Amino acid sequence: MEQKTYLNLLTNEQRKFFGLSKIDPNWKTYDVQSENFSGYNVTIYLDGQKAKKCIIYGEKRYKEFNLDETLSKNLDLILPHDENKRPSTIDSIVNKTAIGMVLNFDAPNTSIYNETTHQSYYSNFFDSESRTSNIEEFRAWVQDWCKNSSESDVQEITEFAGRTKQVAISYNEGDVFRVKLARHKFGYGRILLDYNKMKRNNEPFWDCLMGTPIVVSLYHILTEDKNVTIDKLKTLSSFPSEIIMDNNIRLGEYEIIGNIPVEYSKEDYPIMYGSSIDEKNTVYFQRGKLFLKKENAELISRNFRNNGVTFNLGINTSLMEKCIEENSNLSYYKEGPLSTRADLRNPINKIVLEQILAQFNLN
Repeated sequence: MEQKTYLNLLTNEQRKFFGLSKIDPNWKTYDVQSENFSGYNVTIYLDGQKAKKCIIYGEKRYKEFNLDETLSKNLDLILPHDENKRPSTIDSIVNKTAIGMVLNFDAPNTSIYNETTHQSYYSNFFDSESRTSNIEEFRAWVQDWCKNSSESDVQEITEFAGRTKQVAISYNEGDVFRVKLARHKFGYGRILLDYNKMKRNNEPFWDCLMGTPIVVSLYHILTEDKNVTIDKLKTLSSFPSEIIMDNNIRLGEYEIIGNIPVEYSKEDYPIMYGSSIDEKNTVYFQRGKLFLKKENAELISRNFRNNGVTFNLGINTSLMEKCIEENSNLSYYKEGPLSTRADLRNPINKIVLEQILAQFNLN
């Protein structure tokens, strides 16, 4: 099939189901040519010299987003918003900041988000069963999305698309949040520790984490109910806690719905163990707020720093359902992200964990 046909993958009627603005029939199309485009095409929609929308499309690619860029008369340059800056070449249009909603398919991943507010409406990052490997599968996914959109779905995404300001949410340890894990499925989690707060308060800890790390855990629940109560969540088991950046909390993508006070001695925390690059003869141990170090000591085993910090939770809906059905986290450690193999809480690391705890005189 000619790739050009993918340009018309969405109709104006379908765009409302993704929060996208319609294409004005008076706009002209302009195909951007560049050797930098490998495996995809780029078409922009023009209102005079104004670039209003851009669509990137190919066998494994479809991205649609709005723009507000002014082009030169011969359409080979993008004029700067700041007169003190120089024009950029037309092929850089794909890197310009989108305005409002974006539909982005980059096989096998699909996401719908508001670039202006930096909030995601949908992502199949957690929903592995919804991944598509090529544009034809994506086309079928689009049809299914539209077919299964209710009036309330349209109202919800219309409200989401209309947001024009980025928020900055303050949060506390113990805050309970709701996270969208599939189109109509939600998970619930809790903030167990804020390492930034520890740093601000000059509390001792192994400062080997990048960014703005927080410790969170998800409850054993995957539901279409957006209004699960705090009392209900208190009765549920949790997945192993993990360290993530605070972005999704701070930007309001994971919505805070309440608070359950943290009891540090009773919570589950990732364990960090190892040596520092600067102090190779010093061994460090961090679990929650518990921070210990031994000078002139050697590692019992290899480093288990576990200091990688990701933006997203490291689980998918299929694995969640399996663990919930089994009422256990064993499958999480066996089938979860590779980082779980180096997690000292993983049963495969039981012996080395016992040795490490003995090194620090811990039970």
